[in-house]
Amino acid sequence: MTRCFFLKYDEDGRKRKDVPRVCIDVMSILPIPEGNIEFNQNKAIVAGLDALIDRSTAQRGVDDDASWELSELILAPITPCANDPNVQGTRVLSEDFDWRRAKEYFYYPVAGQHTAEAMKRAVRRGSPVVVIHGLHDYDCVRVVYFDDDHKHGYSVVLTYDNTRGDCAMLPSFHQACEDIRGFWRLKNYIEPVGFKVAENDINGKMHQETWREFMRVCMTRSCEKSLWTDALHPKWQPDWSNRMRGYMNVATCKRWIWPLVKEFFEKFEAGELPLYDGRCPRDMSGRQEGNLPGQYTEEVNGKKEVFHCIAAKDRGHGATVTFKDLVPSNFKCFGDMTAREKEVALRLMINKKVIATARQVPTGKLNMNNLLDIIMRERYMMRLFNYIVFKSENKQKDD
Repeated sequence: MTRCFFLKYDEDGRKRKDVPRVCIDVMSILPIPEGNIEFNQNKAIVAGLDALIDRSTAQRGVDDDASWELSELILAPITPCANDPNVQGTRVLSEDFDWRRAKEYFYYPVAGQHTAEAMKRAVRRGSPVVVIHGLHDYDCVRVVYFDDDHKHGYSVVLTYDNTRGDCAMLPSFHQACEDIRGFWRLKNYIEPVGFKVAENDINGKMHQETWREFMRVCMTRSCEKSLWTDALHPKWQPDWSNRMRGYMNVATCKRWIWPLVKEFFEKFEAGELPLYDGRCPRDMSGRQEGNLPGQYTEEVNGKKEVFHCIAAKDRGHGATVTFKDLVPSNFKCFGDMTAREKEVALRLMINKKVIATARQVPTGKLNMNNLLDIIMRERYMMRLFNYIVFKSENKQKDD
């Protein structure tokens, strides 16, 4: 895979002794429109990014970590579409790329898009780090290119880079579902494959392979690093579908339900919906934690987790309330509901009657498992009612 960094290796695949020094202006890194190449379709997590910039560039004590650590950017040189910036640009071929004229090209961020966005924001704000670290003449860069037969290599590089240490910011469950739904739309709303496909079913086998490749990409867009790492495994694992159920149940819901999904996510992240203890973050007392409202990724018990931070209603200026993001596995039960039942469930969640958790909730509230139990009982009651009506009207068996 490392051979994709074509400037570091010669035509025979041997590592060069004199690797060309590529210098770019970070402002030449463009956002990636949707297209037929998955350079990096993960949405940039901009919530809380300004706060992270302030925290990283602030003056620190002698024993503190470095205020700004240079990060390596992995970029794909492109020629942007002149007529429409929302159309994906054309790749610059490896044989056509001249490292001496690197500043004349535009680039898509294959890995390091959040670092690139932070750098661009620092430039717009006139931060001192622009001069200190030479963001208009940045050389901590690798340039990559994959041909048409290996375009998936871009997503492989992204996934590999994101799984190294603390290299990536985690998306929220909301952002992951948005990302997966956008990819699902790009793939023409591909339908899932059946549980088992007959060995002699050629079309079924082809669809199964297509669906598995789709799911593998969706795994890289989740908010769990373990799924990112597993997506690099060459062989499909049976438990992947179950681990992705929470994401797929929400991301692939019917179009007329999606506005309700959006409303639910927006209200939750604004702190307007109750947590497992029945309290809404918006109504909680704040704390002076020195945080700005936004989204953060923090390590808890050795595992990275996403948190939301909102302005508090009391405790003075700068007081905030921090709460944990939604747990994807709590939405596995959506797979056992019809579209109509999902709509009812979302409305109950938005109206604070159902809490999006599997934990025990206060009296008078329902969790997701309680809701599913009620829905299943209602189904049985309706079937029993229809059966009684059928029998009372003396209908024939064929009816």
